[in-house]
Amino acid sequence: MISRRKHEKNPFTLSLSLSFLLHAEDDGFYTSVGYQIGEAAQMVKNTKGIQELSDNYEKLNNLLNNYSTLNTLIKLSADPSAVSGAINNLNAGATGLLKKKPTPPPIKPSLWH
Repeated sequence: MISRRKHEKNPFTLSLSLSFLLHAEDDGFYTSVGYQIGEAAQMVKNTKGIQELSDNYEKLNNLLNNYSTLNTLIKLSADPSAVSGAINNLNAGATGLLKKKPTPPPIKPSLWH
């Protein structure tokens, strides 16, 4: 009992007996900081990956829309009535353009004689 009190009263022996706790705390701190840095780096990588995935998804969506439009046009080109209707529309537009007379530009009076 006397040796225990002597140990508790001497600050040097008390600090030595608790030094392993401080060392563990230092290791825990550095481990924690290292983990947080690694986690932040992983978040940045994930963000980059998510952005790349989003960009690729947008490209794929655009390609599918283009494919759908092209597929529709191919189906229409195989339909004789659709082709005939398109030709008639082009003829009507061309005829309208040929019948339309160009208007002359307005005459601007000149101040210089």
